Amino acid sequence: MGKFLTMARLLQKRNVVMFWCGSDTLNARKEYDAGRAEPWVTGRVHWAGSPWLADEVRAMGLKCEYVPSTWVEIPDSIPAMPKEFSVLAHLPSAIQGELYGVDHIIEVARRLPQIKFNVVGILPGESLKAPANVTVHGRVPSMYPFFRQTSVFWRPARHDGLAFVSLEAMAHGRHVLWTYPFPGCIVAPDAISGYQEIQRLYDLHCDGNLRVNQFGAEYVAANFSPQIIREGILARWKKIIQSPSSDPAARYCDDQTMN
Repeated sequence: MGKFLTMARLLQKRNVVMFWCGSDTLNARKEYDAGRAEPWVTGRVHWAGSPWLADEVRAMGLKCEYVPSTWVEIPDSIPAMPKEFSVLAHLPSAIQGELYGVDHIIEVARRLPQIKFNVVGILPGESLKAPANVTVHGRVPSMYPFFRQTSVFWRPARHDGLAFVSLEAMAHGRHVLWTYPFPGCIVAPDAISGYQEIQRLYDLHCDGNLRVNQFGAEYVAANFSPQIIREGILARWKKIIQSPSSDPAARYCDDQTMN
């Protein structure tokens, strides 16, 4: 339950939406497998921030809808592909390197010494042991300069939500390798697939045939602008609040099932 949901139940709040965004599904699965699912919680409205998280929640017997909440600022124009081929990765903390697949990144970098890799985002005081062709950067105010200078963004996370940084990279027309199937992306969850795809894209670059990821950029622009995300969430909230049912959560879930 947690303190927030316990208080919501004590105050008899009816319009409660539970939003699943990442590792919370892993923790909940442990509770579910141990038989500690709380009926009051399972009966709420459940949204998930990515299609695969929604699947994980449904696997626990809950009705759950994929509701995008991740938005990105859409660039005025897509920057041209850089002259030098390079791979970019984002690592919010070196301590969480395994979760974000940094071991896969380093393994592939060792196998492709001719390609430059940039790992951005580690915390002050942290370090990362990596080969000479990997440059490690700390926190930066914006990833946009890195997107303009990179060819491929790779996120081999072992578990993930709908990452802002992946959408931002696509919005800039960059090729995105990701653990999960997603429009405009290439599935590459490990070192084997990552090596194969990076080598393939590098060969295209060397032949002068690597173009911007136009499909990915257009998909993000059409589905993840601030206005689109805001309108989608507000429409769903309005439906819950205005439901004539004595149990808005149940009515909303029934409607989603019929739709």
